[in-house]
Amino acid sequence: MNNELINDCSGQALVEYSFILLLVAIACFVAIGFLGDAVAAVFNLIVQGFPSA
Repeated sequence: MNNELINDCSGQALVEYSFILLLVAIACFVAIGFLGDAVAAVFNLIVQGFPSA
């Protein structure tokens, strides 16, 4: 019975997908950190182009 529990790999895929999701989330936060100011500047240029009401 103990060998069955040790050799059971049914939750392994879930753990691997969780690590992949974590790495993607970290990559997104890093990218937003680096590109945040540039994106904000572009949006500010777009907003300045609108006529004021």
